Amino acid sequence: MNLQNYIKDNFVEGLNYEEAAQLILRLYCSVDGLPETLKEQCNRNNLAEVFSTLSASGFIKRNCILKKPNKISQFFSYAP
Repeated sequence: MNLQNYIKDNFVEGLNYEEAAQLILRLYCSVDGLPETLKEQCNRNNLAEVFSTLSASGFIKRNCILKKPNKISQFFSYAP
């Protein structure tokens, strides 16, 4: 499983800058709630690469209307 694809699959509408910043910080500090196959991908260098790629592709937006107020916490509720 690939972290970038997992993020895209869970946030199909993209993320605004504030959400992306919150998510990257959360992934760097703790991987609780993520599938085991993604946990080793949450290191500083890989997170920087994933989020820069997401930003360059337009996935991370400056302004985005939130349809789900708690999208980040829902991301960490992995249930196999």
